This record gives sequence, C-alpha cells and structure tokens, in this order.
Amino acid sequence: MSRFESLEFDDKRRAARPAGSGPAQATGTPVRDAAYFRHAADRASRAMRFELALQNYSKALEQDSAAFECWLGQVKMLIELGEYREAMLWADKALEMFPEHPELLAAKAEAAARSGDLHKAMAYTDNALSKKRVTAFVWLSRGEVLLARRSRMAQGASSVPRRRWRVSTIMVKALACSCWFSFIPCMARPTVSMMPRR
Repeated sequence: MSRFESLEFDDKRRAARPAGSGPAQATGTPVRDAAYFRHAADRASRAMRFELALQNYSKALEQDSAAFECWLGQVKMLIELGEYREAMLWADKALEMFPEHPELLAAKAEAAARSGDLHKAMAYTDNALSKKRVTAFVWLSRGEVLLARRSRMAQGASSVPRRRWRVSTIMVKALACSCWFSFIPCMARPTVSMMPRR
C-alpha cells in the first residue's frame, strides 16, 4: 500500500500537505513563481539582456499582477528596446493600478523624451518630482529628459552623437540601482562633458 500514499484523491489530503513539499522541492528545481521570474528579469536587465528581462517580467506579472516592480521593469525594458509607444501604453496600464506613482511617471517621461515629445516628457518629470516617494530613478530620468532637451536645442552644435550620452546614462543608472553611489560622480562626469554646449 505504500506506493499509493503519494496519490491525492481528495482535498483533505491535499490541504494537509505542507507547502513546498511538492515535486519541485523533491527534485531540487526552483519553484517558478512571480519572485523567481522577477529575480531572473532583474539579472537579465543588469546584464543588458533587455528582451529576456522583458519576457521574465511578463511571466512574473502573469503570476502576480500586483507586483509593482514587474510593471516598472516591463516599462523600462520596452524603453531600452526602443518600443516607446508600447512603453507609454504599459505605463498607462500600470498607472491605473498604481496611480500617480513617481517611478512610473518618470519611466513614461523617458519614453516620451526618447520618442521626441520633450514637452510631455518635462510635464511627466515635473509631476513625478512633485510626489512624496521620489527615488534616484526619478532624478536620473529627469536628467535624461534635460539632456535630451539640451541636445535638441543645440542640434548640430556638437559632434557628440546622441546615442553616446544615452549609453552613459544607462551606465549611471545601473550603478545607481546597484548602490554603487560612490562611483556615480566618476561616471556622470563624462556624461556631462559629452553634453552639447550652447
């Protein structure tokens, strides 16, 4: 009779079974829940594998639609992939669940700035900075919008390609998000020096 002990025929036996004692734990494979996919997405994002990160954030949201970090991560990955219209759409959907969240507004500002709508981008960053929970990401997004505005105003005044300062801002953001704050001034200095002069 021992070989039939693991069969589950009723809800009582299933409810009495301790959490985490299923086949995933028995075989040593990780449980693929929202946290698992979010951590995988974060790792892919830090490795600048944006497509993979986007897929993992989407999988995490399928498991837990109230995970704010996954909504924000999805919007950020769409921005990095150059899907600005899609990023704005997903930012709006996220703002329905998390109204007036400063990081979502900042991400929306980045998408607007990169798509060329600098007026809306400034309005979004102004709104984000007026909120209570302002983070480093909000300030970095504001900086990116200001860089975009300056480079737009001084078109042709500099030989520095716009793509180059974007790469530097990505590096600054990566350092800020990884808590290497002491290195940010070293990274920010080249970014500022690449800005076009009036």
